[in-house]
Amino acid sequence: MLLLFDLDDTLIDTSGTVIRPKLGDAVDAMVKHGLRVDSVENAKELMLALDTGSPTGKETITRFLKKVHAPLALLEVGFMEYQKGRKEMTVAPLPGAIEALQELRKEGHDLVLISTGEKETQQRKMIIAGINMSWFRKIIIVKDYDKKDKYKEVCTEWGCMPEQVMVIGDKFKTDLLPARELGMKTVYVRHGRGLADPPKIGEVDYMIKDLGELPSIVEDVA
Repeated sequence: MLLLFDLDDTLIDTSGTVIRPKLGDAVDAMVKHGLRVDSVENAKELMLALDTGSPTGKETITRFLKKVHAPLALLEVGFMEYQKGRKEMTVAPLPGAIEALQELRKEGHDLVLISTGEKETQQRKMIIAGINMSWFRKIIIVKDYDKKDKYKEVCTEWGCMPEQVMVIGDKFKTDLLPARELGMKTVYVRHGRGLADPPKIGEVDYMIKDLGELPSIVEDVA
């Protein structure tokens, strides 16, 4: 079976181990540029709380500035800092991710990674998290959140029918809805920012919390 994986908050804990410190850096940068807060630590906690229900880092910073009644002109400063790669990045795999990938490869399934972001940053995250890039038959890094065209391209390249393809991701609208529209199987990983706008019952084929559940699902479908 052809398995198409998202990376952030699907295989690695981006929200917990990457986004949190980057949002903190954004607060520090905005304070240096004139943001007035009673407590920097409290400001960081507020930023993290707002991120729970936010689809993107930029939206989180925007909501934060509005909440503290700060000039939106600071958005550019905060977002630029947020986008910078941290020199000492810590990235952890999600529970069961590495074991699931290894088992699925052993069973002969084709694994493809389709992730949104910057190529060097995404590759660095995988290395730090202990996810071997050679486990994937192909790695595609895109800048656009709409992955539908890439799903179609990979499906055609492998000569697969849509029902022979399974897409695994944490965001319903950008990872899974396009796959569902193409007739592919979908697995929603309940983690990270995708929790802010989860699919309704029946909108995806499977919902999991631990990637360790995935091999048995694939076995049943295949």
